[in-house]
Amino acid sequence: MRVTCPTCQAAYEVPDEKLAAGKRLRCARCGKEWHPPVAAPPPVAEVVKPAAPPYPLERPARVGPERKPAAAVHARAGTGLWAAWILTLAVLGAGTWGAYKYRAQVMQAWPPSQRAYAAIGLQ
Repeated sequence: MRVTCPTCQAAYEVPDEKLAAGKRLRCARCGKEWHPPVAAPPPVAEVVKPAAPPYPLERPARVGPERKPAAAVHARAGTGLWAAWILTLAVLGAGTWGAYKYRAQVMQAWPPSQRAYAAIGLQ
């Protein structure tokens, strides 16, 4: 809290915990002693209730000829994930097979790969 001397108007920054009730302050410039003003408690923030959203938080489930039930959607998503995993493994397998089958050409085109092939015993 900023406190000023009532006599010489010297300004001081004093921590709030140092301004306990009944304590006296002394000015370093003029030597005057005085009681600091009692700090008003901070204003309490008013609690504002948020307004209701303009739309419902949950949409009703729509099941009809144009929409499939949620169980069918999840089953289809699971099939797609399995297909993605199988495709990923196939690509990795083809890359590994190609690196093994054409290792001489790879080592000739990219000499640093010779150390990798030597490390796994395929030189």
